[in-house]
Amino acid sequence: MLLAAHAAVVMLPLVLFPSETFSYFPYGPSFEGVYIIKDWILLAGAMTVGGSLGDGE
Repeated sequence: MLLAAHAAVVMLPLVLFPSETFSYFPYGPSFEGVYIIKDWILLAGAMTVGGSLGDGE
């Protein structure tokens, strides 16, 4: 649940400040945009691993 909340907060700059997170919207992320996208990839991996551990199998 905390990862989902963190993911929402991490996404806010992409929505609120697209001119600062993308050099050429939507294909060229800026330096800040690259780190936000990296955080999304790490969060997706953490949620995938966490979800597979909760199966009990």
